[in-house]
Amino acid sequence: MATSHKPDSKGSGSSKPSSSSSPASASNLNCSSMSSKSAESASGSGTDKKKKKQSSKTAKSEGSESSFDFFDGMGGSDGAENGLVYLNAKWDPDDLSDGDMMSPPSPACVRRIKNDILAIYSDPPPGLCVMPDPHNITKIHGLLTGPFDTPYEGGFFYFLIRFPHDYPISPPRVRLMTTGNGTVRFNPNLYKSGKVCLSILGTWAGPSWSPAQTLSTVLISIQSLMNEKPYHNEPGYKHERTPGDSKNYNDIIMHETIRVAVCDMIDGAARMHMPETLRAVMESSFPDYYKYYVQVCESHLHLDGQPMNDPFGDSRPSFNFRQLMKWLKTIKARLRDNKTDDSDSDDEDGTQGQGDASSKGCRDCDQDDHGSSEEAAHVKTGAGVTAEGHSFQTSDGSEGPGGGNSNTS
Repeated sequence: MATSHKPDSKGSGSSKPSSSSSPASASNLNCSSMSSKSAESASGSGTDKKKKKQSSKTAKSEGSESSFDFFDGMGGSDGAENGLVYLNAKWDPDDLSDGDMMSPPSPACVRRIKNDILAIYSDPPPGLCVMPDPHNITKIHGLLTGPFDTPYEGGFFYFLIRFPHDYPISPPRVRLMTTGNGTVRFNPNLYKSGKVCLSILGTWAGPSWSPAQTLSTVLISIQSLMNEKPYHNEPGYKHERTPGDSKNYNDIIMHETIRVAVCDMIDGAARMHMPETLRAVMESSFPDYYKYYVQVCESHLHLDGQPMNDPFGDSRPSFNFRQLMKWLKTIKARLRDNKTDDSDSDDEDGTQGQGDASSKGCRDCDQDDHGSSEEAAHVKTGAGVTAEGHSFQTSDGSEGPGGGNSNTS
């Protein structure tokens, strides 16, 4: 496995009473390309809430978030009231029922969003890719890869982000799309509904949003939730309730990461309307992680057939690592065949070796132990220039992001 890389800047916001003093290491997958079409056609036209569980083993539904001892530890007699504020906070970027998301963005909002995007392209944090919607600059598609040395390693986690009209005064809204069609909860902070529990997003108590926060810090903060022992993200679970709970939870997350965040993401990207650029990132990274995926499956075959006893009572299927190995092999063969077909097509057209900068080279990965000796083509971009070398203009006609403060509107 390649050497772990940590993000250049730490995310902020309350997330968990972590038992580890060091931040989680991040995958060294980098995304630094962007379609000039998306950049130039973008119009001016988006947590650290954690639920506490009942002490019994009774499974609860996602929809009853206010049940049980949810408000424990909120502080004072106003705990329940304060808890309801975060519980009822609007978080879904697809919810366009309120004025914040329906109002047209201000010029300052558009300028700031573009600056945030260009800052990521010019100095991409490890394991983080973003792609603006070609028709709406306030809508961003994000891809995070699971950090090394965590049960999320090698997983592809797709997020939808939408900025309100007054960004950066108000925080963006974020939804996790990698949920197995709303069936898998990957973390005490990442619900199967797609809700991301992070204080800077306004969905839990803790350090609140400030205009100094950026798209990058939001995504890095979310990535930091995917740590070595996510069991302890749950309030009141600093110590295991039952010996072995943390390891058992990691086994579950490893299985579901490969099943949902790898296999289902690659096979179901089209169904999720994921941008082609981000799909290319996953498909080009899959071979690098393939040996790791297989090693995880082989080392956990003894669990096959056993039920996933989730310590938080979430309903889970039984372990089936053998089936996951078959799925991985099928994907590997398909991607290899697709690559061969593309190569043959290039030969016929006489364009072999010429790539589209907008869809290739979104990673900059050390490949020491990932099982692939191929060098990944990648495109480095500078501030104000897209991957294809086109000037990226802000709404006021100036070339971004120069001349503007990326931390304020």
